[in-house]
Amino acid sequence: MNTELQDLITKGTTYQDYLEEKWIPVKKTMSAFIKANPTASVKEWIEMELAPPPPEPTLEELKEQAVNQVESMATARLNELYPPHELIAQAYTTTVDEIEQALYFDGFEAAKSAINAALTLATDTINTASDSTVIDAVVATFNSQIYAL
Repeated sequence: MNTELQDLITKGTTYQDYLEEKWIPVKKTMSAFIKANPTASVKEWIEMELAPPPPEPTLEELKEQAVNQVESMATARLNELYPPHELIAQAYTTTVDEIEQALYFDGFEAAKSAINAALTLATDTINTASDSTVIDAVVATFNSQIYAL
């Protein structure tokens, strides 16, 4: 590199220097670290140290995530089968009561009851689960059950 150009470039050695847009020269050891860890972040490359993996979620956190997931799946499936009454009423000159009455005769209440029963069973099972394998199985089973309706 041209000596005059080198004098104009501000060099650094830390990640903070990098954030301040300083040039970080790559040394042989850093180059070897980068080759050995191609998916590492720039910060990890500069510091030549991999960040520890995030901690595994606790069983309680897994349960909460699974309950939220099955509740979201149930809502999505109900909305897929029968869009929210307010949206239908806005699109047509039909009242919400008329829509609910028509849906009742078309099996909406039966589908809603079946999905809610499956949801109750799934959330109860998740909340009493003893490990993540059971939680994953319940979520998968719930998903297949509601799409069988």
